[in-house]
Amino acid sequence: PLLEIGLLHLSGSRNYEAAYAALIRAFGISPRFKQAGDNVFILLTLARIFEDVEEFERARELYELAGQHVQDLKGPDLIRRELNFLVLTQTGQVLARKGDRAGAREVYEILLKNANLSRDAEVRAEALFQYGKLLMEDGEQVRADTTLRASLKLWRSVNNRMKEASVLH
Repeated sequence: PLLEIGLLHLSGSRNYEAAYAALIRAFGISPRFKQAGDNVFILLTLARIFEDVEEFERARELYELAGQHVQDLKGPDLIRRELNFLVLTQTGQVLARKGDRAGAREVYEILLKNANLSRDAEVRAEALFQYGKLLMEDGEQVRADTTLRASLKLWRSVNNRMKEASVLH
């Protein structure tokens, strides 16, 4: 119930303090969260809370911790790989918002080097989109254009019109 309360505060009322408190308690006391996979999602949720209130360093730390939990996951490599892509994409976004452009570029370059390992076109498309935006903001128009076109192609392949519009904007 604490997880649901935390998520309700987060999504419904945007009461970040209440959401954070409920999710921390859930993370600490619920037996459901003893498994590494659950820990990853709780940490990602907490990181998102901090990102939304512009506590970027705390968000980065939580994304890093989520990445460590991903490495501890048992089971198929595919699951670890996809979760790792998600964590790295979020880490790149928070670094860019924090103003650490070099750190964000490093993360996106790691993602793109390994993009062929992801079977999830949306994960690859989002990484390309975020990296393309960063390149555009840094004045690297040619590289940004190439990267954003690759993202657009992937968004179109999964028929995600909303993300397609974001790329075209």
